Amino acid sequence: NILALNEPAQQESIKNELQKIVQHKAHLIIGPLYASHVSEISQATPAHDFKMLIPFSSKVKEVETHSNIYLTNAPENRKHSLAVDMFVQKFKKANVVVLKTVKADESAFTTLLEAKLKAAGGDVNSLNVSCTDEELMAVLSLTSQNLIIPDASDKKTFQEIVARMKQFRSTYPEYRTALFGYPDWQVYAEKMGVDAFDADTYFFTNFFYDATSIPTRNFNTDYQRWFKVEQLPIYPRMAMLGYDA
Repeated sequence: NILALNEPAQQESIKNELQKIVQHKAHLIIGPLYASHVSEISQATPAHDFKMLIPFSSKVKEVETHSNIYLTNAPENRKHSLAVDMFVQKFKKANVVVLKTVKADESAFTTLLEAKLKAAGGDVNSLNVSCTDEELMAVLSLTSQNLIIPDASDKKTFQEIVARMKQFRSTYPEYRTALFGYPDWQVYAEKMGVDAFDADTYFFTNFFYDATSIPTRNFNTDYQRWFKVEQLPIYPRMAMLGYDA
């Protein structure tokens, strides 16, 4: 039996909906969307023993303290830890250059990466994103792969660094350079197409949409037959993520 409820606005209480959930003796709640409502419902889970599956947010601190709360998306700190471990394993012999930006919204990742690389004996340097080509070449290696990593994942930073590294690779082909970045880059890279490939771009992600694979094509065909529409062009593709979950 499925009880569908409309979640109130973020600033409003979810108390009325919670009362209905308790009255129906629900076993499982799928949602909610807003962190404030997660906190409100989590206080009731021990008394009523229902489970809460959160399919959207990865920033739910209650998952660490409540055994009845589940996330389909890994928390940021765990995702970063796994990505850094994989990076160190794959690129241990590479020369890594972290570009510091004003935004620095991914500084938690680059700080962890720098620490793990240094502990593993790797080479890592830091420069300002506005550095000159000469300053960049001073820390690059002519004998190893060079990975350039900005500490920001926004679209503007991505576009600017892809354009710059594409030009750099063309001007100084003796340096083997590549870009490394973040899950957000998946949608940017798709739209920029060949430029992202020309800059030799890597990114980590817990959801990858490969439009060329046969299973993906089959899923899209089934989805269109079932619902008479195409999937929303967003990341992650919630229909596929929900199917996998």
